[in-house]
Amino acid sequence: MEIRSASGYRPERPAQNAPKAVTRSPKATTTNAPKPDTCESSFQKPFGEQMICADKDTLSFHGELPSMGELKLYEPDESEKDGIDWESIERYVSHIDITLDNADDLQRSVHHMASMYLAAKASLQHQYSDREDILSEKMSRLDDLLAKAKSRLTSSCQSSVGSFYEQQGNPGAAAELGKAFSSAFDERMKEMEELANEKGLLDNKENFSYTLAAVSLEIMSLDHWILSPDAEPSSLKDMEAAGFVAKAATKMNVSEWGLMSDSELGIHLALQYLKMAHTLNHWGISEKMTDLLLGSFETYLGQQSGNTLTNSKSASEPWQYMLKQYEKTGDIKKAFTDSARRYLDDGFFSDLITASNQGGMSHSTRYQLSLSQFLNSLEQGNPADILQSIVGNGVWSMSAYA
Repeated sequence: MEIRSASGYRPERPAQNAPKAVTRSPKATTTNAPKPDTCESSFQKPFGEQMICADKDTLSFHGELPSMGELKLYEPDESEKDGIDWESIERYVSHIDITLDNADDLQRSVHHMASMYLAAKASLQHQYSDREDILSEKMSRLDDLLAKAKSRLTSSCQSSVGSFYEQQGNPGAAAELGKAFSSAFDERMKEMEELANEKGLLDNKENFSYTLAAVSLEIMSLDHWILSPDAEPSSLKDMEAAGFVAKAATKMNVSEWGLMSDSELGIHLALQYLKMAHTLNHWGISEKMTDLLLGSFETYLGQQSGNTLTNSKSASEPWQYMLKQYEKTGDIKKAFTDSARRYLDDGFFSDLITASNQGGMSHSTRYQLSLSQFLNSLEQGNPADILQSIVGNGVWSMSAYA
């Protein structure tokens, strides 16, 4: 029996111009070294006792051939060809997590995982409706991946977002937020599947495409929960708001606050606080969650400002006054202007300051412009710009230019 090897795997190189001979030392050894770019095995029987190399192109087999039941050619089972990108799902699950950098956008992480899972689930059900054994095995693998994703997201939410709220004097907040996130994850999975079935995105059994279904599901989720101004409040939106507040707080450049007088600092922090309150109210965040978020945000502002909101009368009075003005009118611009006129001198409104790439502008005008941009971003539904406005970095103080 002759078994041909895959000879010719490496094409022979064309002959090169031979280099000039090099005179060797008389003491040089003359061992039979392998020729360059060749492979010469030092093992005479690389395939055992029965199969040996006959020459460079053949294998020689000695002895009795194995029976047909012992020697089989492997052909992939049809059950393995399910069209699902398992590698992509596994890779995503192994890297998914929530940090303070992405905690304000955690809905997208949930939606992406849910889209892959629901598309794969529908694809398997369509393909193996008459093969319960295969369906059960593959769904078990898929469910395990979903469970791992949920576990990673929940754990990272606790260690990042949850830890922030515990540091602001809320013991047990990490465990509570982890529990809330886990429930919100399950709720959104159910809502997405129900909406997908309602829209018929998973019904086309004959020409079902896992990839197309996953993309369609993700687009559907964006339109329904994130990009829609009429999206109903949800527990997952509450969790995202918790991440938003934590991220905004930790992105503030508190070193800039040291350039402000106590009165200006009190008004500045009150403005950032009211922007946050206005945002949470606009998003329809639940009252219980809002209390936790605003209370923690206020605590953070107080701690990072050296407790001036409680220890310094010149900072705490304008802070309290501005909050009361907003409570009376609900007008954040009016609350700011009235407070500034009461506690800051005329220079805040009349003195022009200049900075790089900016013309002369009073501090009052700068703040009013910032407020207009904030309110416009809120109406346009632009979370990134809203967050940047609340962070408030780069609003130079009067003292810095006195």
